[in-house]
Amino acid sequence: MENKSVILFFARTATAEMQVKKLCSKRESINNQLHHFLYKKSLTELYKTGLPVFVCDESKQQGNNFGSRIHNAIQACFNNGYNSVITVGSDCPELKAEDILHCHRELNKGNNVLGPDNRGGIYLMGIQQNFFSVIDLLHIEWNSTKVLSQLKSSFLNSSTDIYLLNTLTDVNSQKDFFYLFKQAANNIFLIILHDILHSKSLHFLLIQHFISPLQFLANKKFRGPPTMFLYA
Repeated sequence: MENKSVILFFARTATAEMQVKKLCSKRESINNQLHHFLYKKSLTELYKTGLPVFVCDESKQQGNNFGSRIHNAIQACFNNGYNSVITVGSDCPELKAEDILHCHRELNKGNNVLGPDNRGGIYLMGIQQNFFSVIDLLHIEWNSTKVLSQLKSSFLNSSTDIYLLNTLTDVNSQKDFFYLFKQAANNIFLIILHDILHSKSLHFLLIQHFISPLQFLANKKFRGPPTMFLYA
């Protein structure tokens, strides 16, 4: 059977995210810019893969906690005819289209995929439909340092192979940004984030590099099928 993969962008909108997560200790306007930048940067990488993308923000998520919400969103993807789902959020500026396509290739081989972050969590999860029913997402201690180990144990208990991508850095605080800047000083997107954080005017060349990969966002409507996130 053909493996039909979909990317599930499971993330609050930038406006909602900035209300609960402070990425900058300075002005709210800077915090706002950082969240909007991360959201657009993430969407850019997703659409560059050429794979179908379903956006599931706070208005579409169903459930009384994180585990139930992500479980229901993935199940909705399977209900719409896909047999593997690649779930990502908006808080990993290092994530690239190549990483997602790497995950897609491993899913085609029959593997399940996890992308570890630097704190024991994950920035990506690729799940085969055949194994979804035995992966207990409802009882994972989400937003903790136990997420990766608990997911690995859950997959192994189902006797399925797991492929681990390279470890990347999630950003949840200003401290995380400073860590990233030290690790990847020449990354153009991180330079822009740094300048936003420090209220600097972006250099003309940086603006051109930034606008180019995001240019199509202005004219593109990001929509999944209207029935995608309707639940009984």
